[in-house]
Amino acid sequence: MSFNEREASLNILEDIFGKTFNNLALKNYFKAHELPASTKKFVTEVVNGVLRNLTYIDFCITFYSNAGKMKPFIKNLLRISVYQLLYMDKIPPYAVINEAVNICRKRKFQNLSGFVNAVLRKFLTEAQNGSLPAPDTNDFSLYLSTVYSIPQWIVKMWMNNYETGVCEEICKTLRTRPEVTIAVNKAKTTKATLTEKLLSASVKVTDTFHENALKITDTGNIAELEAFKSGCFHIMDISAMLAADMINCRAGDTVLDVCAAPGGKSFYLAANYGAKLTACDIYPHKLELISKTAKRLGLENNIKVIERDAVAKNAAFTEKFDNVLVDAPCSGLGILRKKPDIKFNRTESDIDDLAKLQLEILTNSADCVKAGSVLLYCTCTLSQKENRGVIDSFLAQHGGRFTFEAEREILPCEYGSDGFYVAKLRRL
Repeated sequence: MSFNEREASLNILEDIFGKTFNNLALKNYFKAHELPASTKKFVTEVVNGVLRNLTYIDFCITFYSNAGKMKPFIKNLLRISVYQLLYMDKIPPYAVINEAVNICRKRKFQNLSGFVNAVLRKFLTEAQNGSLPAPDTNDFSLYLSTVYSIPQWIVKMWMNNYETGVCEEICKTLRTRPEVTIAVNKAKTTKATLTEKLLSASVKVTDTFHENALKITDTGNIAELEAFKSGCFHIMDISAMLAADMINCRAGDTVLDVCAAPGGKSFYLAANYGAKLTACDIYPHKLELISKTAKRLGLENNIKVIERDAVAKNAAFTEKFDNVLVDAPCSGLGILRKKPDIKFNRTESDIDDLAKLQLEILTNSADCVKAGSVLLYCTCTLSQKENRGVIDSFLAQHGGRFTFEAEREILPCEYGSDGFYVAKLRRL
């Protein structure tokens, strides 16, 4: 591995800790620097891996350094090095440590190179002996928070809602590297045919319990796969598929996707159910991406995009749709594997603010549903206030117009998927 790979990881982490989203920081860096696919893969793994395990990594650094305040560059250098030593076993430990020392010197921190070397060697020795430190279990929420790198306020919230063992499984799963799950475009192919195409392109394919879902690895650049270019699939988590399935719409049904971007559920319902979608979002550039993907999938005749604010009423939409899907903006606590920086940027007050926004969107969207038809509410978070709390508040206000039909909470530890909540309401 070259020094540039690790320096790139350091530069991107500096951007993220400067309050740039991890996905955006990676995208911007890769756009500005021409890097081979293997380098991008390494950098992405290190950056996201550090964020997924940040609290425990920092716990270990503090334990072995006995240092108080540390220069941000040195802290990040130790973070990426500890992550490699702990979780990337294909990289020789001596190479990790040597390159950390060399980067330290290259960045004019010659006087701290010995400190970096000593901390990493001590960590490596303890790791090889199986005697890394662990926090005290007397405060179990703090223990889970530290070991699985989830802020303690989130862990406490989950411990109030789930059994302790379930809570730990949620934390454990959200610390893992996510797999890539794809939705078969049945408007163009079948699951069996797509599997054959991917295998012939040297992609590793794993079947799933879901009739429309496959998991893939060893993909290289997914956008360069012929099966992708020809529109045979789009990337979508199994949890999102299960949520969309709950609408149970029929071919030709009209569906309003209120907060559609990036468009996964619209594509899925059009491809696998033959529904006619009106996909809305407040941002024109996101709608442009939805249109572009719909064309790649051959679904442009089934999906119409409209710029629309979900909190604004639209008289032209009143009682016009067979189904209305509200995939509400949320705290995102169910997708921490994919966007690990979320957990460090969210606060408890965010949950309250989001619940108010979600209820407003759901209430405005309710007017768009035809009598006897479905209003589906879903989030990719694990927060009672944003999930069943919003539904209870809505029904308290509109129980005379809507009835509660079903709900499902999908925990990350069930399928190794995103955490999701979905509730099905029907207009009377």
